[in-house]
Amino acid sequence: MKKRNQLIALLFLNIFFIFSCSLINGLVPSSKNNTTPTEIPTLSVNGDTGTTPNMSTEIPISKNFFQGIIFDTFPVTGIWVMSPDGGNLTQLTDHGWFAEYSPDNSKIAFGEPYLSGIWVAEADGSNERQITDTGGGPSWSPDSNQIVYFVGDNTSVNRFIWIVNVDGTNAHQLTFNSGDSPKWSPRGDRIVYNGGETYGIWLINPDGSNETLLLEDDRFPSWSPAGDKIAYVKNGGSGSGCIWIMNSDASNQTQVTTHMGGAPTWSPDGSQIAYQVPDGGIWVVNIDGTGDHQNSQSGYNPDWFNNH
Repeated sequence: MKKRNQLIALLFLNIFFIFSCSLINGLVPSSKNNTTPTEIPTLSVNGDTGTTPNMSTEIPISKNFFQGIIFDTFPVTGIWVMSPDGGNLTQLTDHGWFAEYSPDNSKIAFGEPYLSGIWVAEADGSNERQITDTGGGPSWSPDSNQIVYFVGDNTSVNRFIWIVNVDGTNAHQLTFNSGDSPKWSPRGDRIVYNGGETYGIWLINPDGSNETLLLEDDRFPSWSPAGDKIAYVKNGGSGSGCIWIMNSDASNQTQVTTHMGGAPTWSPDGSQIAYQVPDGGIWVVNIDGTGDHQNSQSGYNPDWFNNH
């Protein structure tokens, strides 16, 4: 029961920061280009049975199929992949959430509900191995040798950023100020993360030096492929709860979506952003705000393959 309560609190916190945008712009997202969302199987749990969704178009994945978007389907159905247009929907694992491609797209790292450890697998879901027994929210170093993640409980003030080698050795704490949801810069020199006790978007060097508050209050940062921009969720003021982008020095802050969204991730060419909506579903939008459309009828925490 304690673990269930922690998980509910974690999901509520995620939804809380993106919900206010919906109060301004309406509860139901609408496509800016007025196109019909791609018709793919709905990824929803069948009643209360906790069974795997019925996937009528399940296609075996090959090791060469890396050019997609991975995401999870809380609570029981694991990590999935689809092509950027919403097709070729395939299940990779039967457990896990918050997955991320390695820089060369050959592997994925993912966490578990209740922050019960980091796992690494091949990009097709094979050869799963657990590398830590606690933590969540993994993100790869550019050389694929290390993973940054967070350790703690259901309250953001009790979470801290850690780094571990991809083989599970040398796990060590990076921050002593609270925080979660770290993302390693493609340039390798900085890690961005959510502040815990002090909300906001923070930066720190991989050696633990030069910890800096980049932007007050806002949440869920994600680096662009070139490492020169950051997508994030606005928290407070006009456009609160929506997806925004800014330069890596916090200049040129620009609103992208007009409805609620979270967990933004960039396309490999930096021209689009995939994101989740609170009740489930993966959407894609151009960074200028046009072409906003639904790709998946359910799903959370997307990550787009990398440009290699």
